Amino acid sequence: DSLDAETQKKLEAREALLQKSLIDFVKGGKGIVGIHGAVAGVRWPEYLEMLNGSYGGHFTDTVAVAPVKPDHPICRPLAGKTFEVYDEIYMFGKPYDPKKVEIIMSLDLSKMKDPGKRPEGDYPVSWIRSYGKGRVFYCSLGHCAGVYATPEVMQHYLAGIQWAIGDLKE
Repeated sequence: DSLDAETQKKLEAREALLQKSLIDFVKGGKGIVGIHGAVAGVRWPEYLEMLNGSYGGHFTDTVAVAPVKPDHPICRPLAGKTFEVYDEIYMFGKPYDPKKVEIIMSLDLSKMKDPGKRPEGDYPVSWIRSYGKGRVFYCSLGHCAGVYATPEVMQHYLAGIQWAIGDLKE
């Protein structure tokens, strides 16, 4: 059953209002956290701009993940150490721009074979950014169930959430 025109119009207006509310929430000084698929299957340009990318493919393997900024409060719980995790690793599509974010974790290609999925050889795993007056934390890990039993990932998520809501100062 398709929706009648009036119902469809109301739903579209509601969706536009909800989208604007989320963007205004973050730009106004609040935080947002995106985990793994938060950039997948979304066709909303301003949201993808806020998170800094869209789904651009993946591979699944055991990978070495390292803090790029070991002294950043979000990475401090890792004590500068690389860890291994089996997960679906994302590549990112437009509007991904590494210059618009602070990459805080990436694959450590010195401890693993380059999967050859990105000609630049860069495989960011998580990043942060300001968006308006707000904060954005995104971590691409989280597809495979074992990720949620990996202490390093859980510590990183917790610190990222605390940073996004303003409880973890730089």
